[in-house]
Amino acid sequence: MGVGAMKQDIKIMLLTSFAGLVAGACSMAIGEFIFIYSQYELEVAHLKRGLAEERQRKRKNISNVDLCQYPVLPILRSPTQAATESALAFSPREIVLLLAAAFVKEYKVRIGAIVADVN
Repeated sequence: MGVGAMKQDIKIMLLTSFAGLVAGACSMAIGEFIFIYSQYELEVAHLKRGLAEERQRKRKNISNVDLCQYPVLPILRSPTQAATESALAFSPREIVLLLAAAFVKEYKVRIGAIVADVN
């Protein structure tokens, strides 16, 4: 909107709208990838800790009753799949903004349409 307020050229508005779409989709995808991958790392650490406790218990001949059992959180989807889904979920709203920038010829109406859609 800032670029659109400064420049009335529709090409500039299309370029900045497309850049916003790509930047937002990448941001959402990277955030989701990091979130899911950190869950994976926590699960691996949990499994390693469980294996270490198991080895230690076997060395000391302690029964299973004395140890707490920690549940393992399953990973339902891969980080790449989650990132792709997040980017695709973000894109439709931004595509509406891109279409508003592309097809509304009147400068003030175009800015109004984008402001209305953002809010």
